[in-house]
Amino acid sequence: MSAARETAAEREARMMRAAAGRQEEMPAPRRPATLRTKPVRTTVDMAPELHRKLKRWLGGAADDLEVADVPLADVVRVLVRRLVEDDELAAAVLEDLRDLR
Repeated sequence: MSAARETAAEREARMMRAAAGRQEEMPAPRRPATLRTKPVRTTVDMAPELHRKLKRWLGGAADDLEVADVPLADVVRVLVRRLVEDDELAAAVLEDLRDLR
């Protein structure tokens, strides 16, 4: 039977069969990703001279804040937070990364 002579009921039945076939081919829905609750550890290698400068900066920051020490991890967390929230800082970091290449 040609498509021009197909009745509305026949067309609907054909469309339903086609849709049923597509549904069977669809992959099963994924389980929602579980949110990680445990902190993620990150390590960084750096040149000894840069590390010494960083340690000096941490000591100066501790003096300015009038505390015994400023943990490097706290500084990295603050820097990352600012990096992802501050478009100007992100642009400056990207420019520095371009210079490294």
